Amino acid sequence: MSPTIAIQAHGCKLNQAEAEALTLRFLQAGYTEAPPQSGPDVYVLNTCTVTHVADRKARQALRRARRANPDGLVVATGCYAHRATLELAEMPEVSLVVDNVDKMRLPQILGIDSYGSAGDAPRPAGRTRSMIKIQEGCDQVCAYCIVPKTRGRQRSLLIKELLADVAQRVAVGYREVVLTGTQLGSYGHEFGPAPRGRT
Repeated sequence: MSPTIAIQAHGCKLNQAEAEALTLRFLQAGYTEAPPQSGPDVYVLNTCTVTHVADRKARQALRRARRANPDGLVVATGCYAHRATLELAEMPEVSLVVDNVDKMRLPQILGIDSYGSAGDAPRPAGRTRSMIKIQEGCDQVCAYCIVPKTRGRQRSLLIKELLADVAQRVAVGYREVVLTGTQLGSYGHEFGPAPRGRT
């Protein structure tokens, strides 16, 4: 029987897009998606840290995951994990904390070295719309905002990588793709000005 995984996202659409991308990687590696309350072999929470309430909800979800499977692997990642790595690592319910820098490498961190092709993975249950992260980070550094500290400087996905991601989502059966990011209006600014006549 294949190992089971549940990946949840708290917070923004960016977190949801990352959770979806991670789910696809695990499905391609032979994992089966399971509900969090079923006690999956691996539970991953992509956390938010915009407020203390978001932090508290993350801790509660991690504790619930541990109760659902006392022997499972409980992974905290995302913005709260990036901001307060040691705090989460000290929780007895948490097996592993992965910051935002290494989040998308989670399968490799867990020793999963290969994936099947995009068509090998089933579409996550019950979903027809896929979200793709095309931009993250912020260069504004507003005094009240934690985003630059947890997401870093502004970075955009290259067009060829975006097209490959869209092709992968279509291959597993998605019918609609939503592009998301921290500041979509800043997409591509770090690439410099577009050639004349093209925007």
